Amino acid sequence: MNLFIPFEVNSWRALSSDAMFLFRSSFGLLGALVLSVSQFLLRPLFRLKALTVLSAFLWFLFEILLLSIVMHMVYDQLYEDHLTSLVMFSKTLKYTFLVAVIPYGMFIFYFYHKEKIIDSGKTNNIIRNDNQFIHFKDENGKVRISLLSSDIILLESQDNYVSIHYLNNKDIQKYLLRISMTSLEEQLKGTGLIRCHRRFVVNLNKVLRINHTSKNLKLILNVPSNQLVPVSSTYASHVIDLLQHKN
Repeated sequence: MNLFIPFEVNSWRALSSDAMFLFRSSFGLLGALVLSVSQFLLRPLFRLKALTVLSAFLWFLFEILLLSIVMHMVYDQLYEDHLTSLVMFSKTLKYTFLVAVIPYGMFIFYFYHKEKIIDSGKTNNIIRNDNQFIHFKDENGKVRISLLSSDIILLESQDNYVSIHYLNNKDIQKYLLRISMTSLEEQLKGTGLIRCHRRFVVNLNKVLRINHTSKNLKLILNVPSNQLVPVSSTYASHVIDLLQHKN
């Protein structure tokens, strides 16, 4: 307010220059206080931890209304004439919207692109060509085995090794690769092989269904014996999101 002095604010009160400076500054301080209450008290109360574009836009409208009500109560005179009070409130609402629309617009634009990136990431985690080869490198970066993605079942961490479970003429075979699961996971981005547990990475296209129990989730794989793979709470929501996106 002190930088741009919008809406002919200096004509709102007959004040000295110093008093007018404090008057303009009070708008920013009061606005910051209201927004702090909104973000740190009201948002947790309504359980809005992660915002989407839609929820961010709706929260923007709510905060504009909240700011306008508070500003109207603090700065506008009280009128016995309800119509006059309504007109004054409408002006407060307009000014509040005009001040906030640019920063809020940038905020919503950020969430829009964030959602696009997340959606793109989900899509990239799904195997589009189930017959592509995946090349597995050891800790020294040397390719040790290449397998069709359609043949890979899961990867299992075993200390400093990873056991690769794959199909070979409908029989399940295992190949032991010297590398940590964390390092190998970096190689697998965009292949459809996703982490579901501290010990396991699973092929999304081999998941037949999900078993929900009172304690955890388990993936039933579409392989001989319908192998069960546990899903830890750390990865559960991500795995479910990817499977829903895949279907």
